[in-house]
Amino acid sequence: MRVERFVGLAAGLTVLLAAVGWVPTRHVGGPGAVVAMIAGCGIGLVASLLAAVPIALGAGAPPMTRTSWALAAMLVRLFAALGLGVLAGLSGWFDKGPLLIWLAISYLALLGVETMFTVKLLGAPGKGAKSQAR
Repeated sequence: MRVERFVGLAAGLTVLLAAVGWVPTRHVGGPGAVVAMIAGCGIGLVASLLAAVPIALGAGAPPMTRTSWALAAMLVRLFAALGLGVLAGLSGWFDKGPLLIWLAISYLALLGVETMFTVKLLGAPGKGAKSQAR
């Protein structure tokens, strides 16, 4: 999977999540909750896109260091989502409940796309060990 395809899939999934959640979020929380939903989904997308950088950098690395690049990507994603989520929550611009709920939903949904991207670029876990053992 190429980086452009990953960005397209991640952005498309984020738009789909926001479209599906628009009516229920507005119904339950009002217009302010919709703004928080968009911010939460946006933070999830930014965190996922930032995690793509170490994955892309590790694509040409030797098999043993690819695991380190994948771990770096997970940490970048986690701390980006956590940091941006805390900043958005403390800013007072968004309703905290919908912001955090949609951040968690988008984080989990985008995890699947990012996992596919990681496996395509860095290889499946253990794949290198089996080929070297033979």
